[in-house]
Amino acid sequence: MSRITICKGKTNCEAISLISSGYIDSLKKLASNQRHDFMNFFQIIYGYLQLHKEDMAIEHIKKVTSINSSMSKAFRISIPSISFVLMKMINEADNLGILITFNVEKYIDSNLRQIDNEDKIVFELEKVIKELLDYLRANGEMSLLTIKIQEYKDRIEFILCGEEFKNLANKIKGIYRNVLFNDLELCIFFEYDNEKTLDSEDNIYSKLLYS
Repeated sequence: MSRITICKGKTNCEAISLISSGYIDSLKKLASNQRHDFMNFFQIIYGYLQLHKEDMAIEHIKKVTSINSSMSKAFRISIPSISFVLMKMINEADNLGILITFNVEKYIDSNLRQIDNEDKIVFELEKVIKELLDYLRANGEMSLLTIKIQEYKDRIEFILCGEEFKNLANKIKGIYRNVLFNDLELCIFFEYDNEKTLDSEDNIYSKLLYS
């Protein structure tokens, strides 16, 4: 387990186990996968241009731009593991021909937090996403899905709008209890246990990335 020191002011320094070897390994794999994905995108665009299919190249550029925007918004969430799960969701949906976009609203100031039930939330969120993607695959009519994400101090909510998600709500209730469907909105929420802000002013990672 690697450790990183978070310093508040000049004296109160707290060593925390935020950046573990597994976390760093995940970041490295994420960067490698993203490089591979974007190289594929560029090759497709180049192929369209070689065939003088400029309109299709432009459409593909718009798609890549939307995917990149969604990924950036996913990382506005203060729990990095949830962001990773959403990145995976974007890629899996793209393989189904579905573009997922996020509207993220944060009602907290913190950019980075830890919670006691992080593993449980990731496990449950992955199950919910699998159910969602299976539902979209079975219906086969949706090419664009917009998910509103609202993050609060004690929870995070995922909201889908539309009458068509009523049946999906019933399916998800079979595997996860925190599901509501009211006024044509499907809301799935996950409650944070013992959240703690981990924002740091100075550490080796922020220096490497932002200096």
